Amino acid sequence: MKHSKKILALAMSIAVVASIAAAGTLAYLTGNGSVTNTFNVGTKGQVSITLDEAKVDENGKAIANADRVTENDYENMLPGQVLDKDPTVHVQANSAASYVFVEILNSMADASTLDINTDAWKAVDGRDGVYQYVGIKAENGVVPATDEIVSLEAVFNTVTIDKNLDAEGLRDLDGAGIIVIGYAIQAENLATETQTAVDVATSEAIAFFAQYDIAA
Repeated sequence: MKHSKKILALAMSIAVVASIAAAGTLAYLTGNGSVTNTFNVGTKGQVSITLDEAKVDENGKAIANADRVTENDYENMLPGQVLDKDPTVHVQANSAASYVFVEILNSMADASTLDINTDAWKAVDGRDGVYQYVGIKAENGVVPATDEIVSLEAVFNTVTIDKNLDAEGLRDLDGAGIIVIGYAIQAENLATETQTAVDVATSEAIAFFAQYDIAA
């Protein structure tokens, strides 16, 4: 819990800075058992993203036709239980062509499995838990400029609790969370004499996510 408080304070601080720089909307979103961060970052131009997920019931199952939400609470978890959770990035209307990344910080990693959508999200070298969007709505890894909202494929869809957990193991998960942080950067004019545009974008994303290092 001490680390969670540090993350909250850091995230709130960075959220304010990002809001001023991007002149857009963003929020820090948190809940017991599930933590979701939403950021928009216009590092090299106007780029805006949001992040949400399906609302779940008391059994951790998505509620059909319910409005999507920015946080969920998961209670009374059981060994082997499969929980619905589908963090989804939305590139907002009038955003520039951009590279989109997410980082997943999972304090339940030793006791849970995420079904990462590897067709749409490619693991990035250099930092564990960071993924770049490479799905069908991107062209060579770049989400094109758009005058409409573009909803990308979910980063993952379920969280499966380890079926071998005992009562003590379950108690250890009390207050644990999954943090999903989104980051986008304009794709144009990034390349240098020594680095491609995607290399620069990846480096910038990793530097941004490093601010959330829970090991500190």
